[in-house]
Amino acid sequence: MPVILILTIWGAALCGVFAGIKTWRIYLNHKHIHVKYSLLTNPLAGDKIIIHNLSKSAVMIEHWELLWVTKKFFLHKKIVPIDIFEDEDSHLNLAANSIQSLNFNGPYHFNWSPEIEKNIRLFIKVRIAGRKGFLTKLVNPRVS
Repeated sequence: MPVILILTIWGAALCGVFAGIKTWRIYLNHKHIHVKYSLLTNPLAGDKIIIHNLSKSAVMIEHWELLWVTKKFFLHKKIVPIDIFEDEDSHLNLAANSIQSLNFNGPYHFNWSPEIEKNIRLFIKVRIAGRKGFLTKLVNPRVS
C-alpha cells in the first residue's frame, strides 16, 4: 500500500475524531432549559410555570412571554400573546442546575376549564442571552 494512501486515510480519520470532539463540546456547553407547570383551578393558590436550567452554566433570560395558541384549521393557528408584566419584569437569571418558579395568582390566574384545555395550548417564548432568536416551549401538553 502506498504511503500517501495510508497518510490520507490517517488524516481523514483524525479529522473525523476532532470534529466529533468539537461537536460534543458544543453540545455540552449548550444552554438547555426545561419547562414544567402546575395549573390549578383555585385563583388564590394560583398557577405556576417552573423553568429548570439543565445546563452546567448560568442562563440569563432576556425576555419571556406567554402565548395562547389555538389550532384553527389543518395547519393554521391563532397565536395570542398574554401581556401580564412590564418589560423590566421579564428578565430572569438562572444559576447552573437551578429552578425558577413563575407564579400567577389572583388576577393573573389562567382560568382553566376542560373545554379550554382541549382547544387551547399555553406556550412560553423565551430569549436566552447569547442565542439567536426565541425558544418556544410548550407549557401544558394536550391531554387525550
